[in-house]
Amino acid sequence: MTPSRRHFLSKLFSGMFFVPFCAQAPPSFGQNSFVETDYGTSNQDKAILMAVGDIMMHKGNILGGYDPKTDSYDYTPYFEYVTPIFQKADWVFGNLETCLAGKDSKLYLGNNKWEKGYTAWPFFNAPEVLAGNLKDAGFTILSTANNHAMDRGTDGIIGTIDTLDKAGLQHTGTFTSPENRESVLISKKRGVNMAFFAYTYSTNGIHVPEGKEFMVNRIEPDLMERDFIRAREAGADCITCYLHFGREYSALPSEYQISAARKILDQGADIVLGSHPHVVQPYEIVTSENESKKVIIYSMGNFLSNMNKGYEDIGVIFCIGLTPENGCNNYRISDIKTILTRVYKYYDGGKRTYRIIPIRDMLENRNRYNVSDTFYYDTEKKLEEMERHLASMLEI
Repeated sequence: MTPSRRHFLSKLFSGMFFVPFCAQAPPSFGQNSFVETDYGTSNQDKAILMAVGDIMMHKGNILGGYDPKTDSYDYTPYFEYVTPIFQKADWVFGNLETCLAGKDSKLYLGNNKWEKGYTAWPFFNAPEVLAGNLKDAGFTILSTANNHAMDRGTDGIIGTIDTLDKAGLQHTGTFTSPENRESVLISKKRGVNMAFFAYTYSTNGIHVPEGKEFMVNRIEPDLMERDFIRAREAGADCITCYLHFGREYSALPSEYQISAARKILDQGADIVLGSHPHVVQPYEIVTSENESKKVIIYSMGNFLSNMNKGYEDIGVIFCIGLTPENGCNNYRISDIKTILTRVYKYYDGGKRTYRIIPIRDMLENRNRYNVSDTFYYDTEKKLEEMERHLASMLEI
């Protein structure tokens, strides 16, 4: 979220989501075929990547996990309804759009003013416990490359990385040294070697100091192509690239997003995951020159935030199945599923708190969820149009 925040969602979405639902995935891509609605056991013969959009910590989100009796924070309840979903994945990848640099970290604002402590927009720095809460919820990898990466300066990058390391979470997008920057994050699951990268369009005008450009990955085609080559040389079967780009609050990807994502596929990536617009944008399946399938989702929306105008409280868990072939030396993208989520905000004991709700499961199994009638019926109205919107760029 950039400092120049503007809200024109009502006008923007008034007709944009109502796209005729004639687009369907190719036959080999059963859209809901490998993760059951009741979150049953996943197919053991394929690796499953799940990804979500922006994990944000606005003031309400921060305070919602605070216990004044113990002067401590805990965000575990926020994720209780999505944790069973993530348990079926081999990788869970999300965009951490806040620093976790510690309460004592500071950012100089000029005129002898400093930003410090736990803060929300426009300079995010959330309690470090969030890292462990995300790990417990099922996250395995986080992107730290976004426009808020420098919200606590370079010390904040170092502190955030240290926090994630202590929590046992893998991460990519920001780095503490040139050597770390040149290393390739590869994780092998069910015979598939997956490389993970992350890049951002901006750091909100907070410049990375000269000589330390390695600390934040920027969207630079030549740099990214070299990264992908190194990943293949290191044994990667599949390359997943997380991009923080696009226009905020825009339901459809810009021409820049489309051209940039396509170029990245041409340069060697297989999966492009988008964030930053704070609303869900469609996905598409691209057939490469060798007839293999590649995937782009332009924006996965907000996974967690306190934003609630229009569709900013809706996100998607984007699920991709990868099937090893030829003795596990190769793979194919075999399945795609989209699980729409919505942030439910309510008061508990006089305190605002949050739950991330998987929409379809809530509508089909309301007894599992303690939500208001207003939230339930409003969400019901939005589900079909959102599913239609997600699929609107698929070829017939």
